[in-house]
Amino acid sequence: CSTEGMEICTNKPNLTIDVANFTHTTKVYGYVPISEKISLEAACAILNSSIMWWYLKRTSDTLSSDSRTMKTEYLKPFPIPMNPDSKSLKELESLSKEMLDNAGGNSKLAIRIDDAVGKLYKLTQEQMNYIREDSGFVIHTL
Repeated sequence: CSTEGMEICTNKPNLTIDVANFTHTTKVYGYVPISEKISLEAACAILNSSIMWWYLKRTSDTLSSDSRTMKTEYLKPFPIPMNPDSKSLKELESLSKEMLDNAGGNSKLAIRIDDAVGKLYKLTQEQMNYIREDSGFVIHTL
């Protein structure tokens, strides 16, 4: 995943997969998987999720307008499931590919992806709703 077009200061996760090896003229971060168990599509969905945003809101510095800066020191400790349930992982990968293939998809698809991420973390729908509400997370599409 790369942060194509992401501002240093952001009010939502904004990561994508760079398949064209773009050269960036602004500050960006990259993600290099350390395990074949999590695909780039799954990692991108996880890092764009409400769970990620909720985590960042609790571990990173608050900037203007309740924004966050995406620093390695904040992102590195974020737990990525390394042994996910294969059915849940395949669902997440499929939904993430659909979102990427459709240039951002729609809000219903984005919610399905966020819920699929919650399944990887074994969270209930009630817990996911709490995370979204508590973090002020809003589902964004392109």
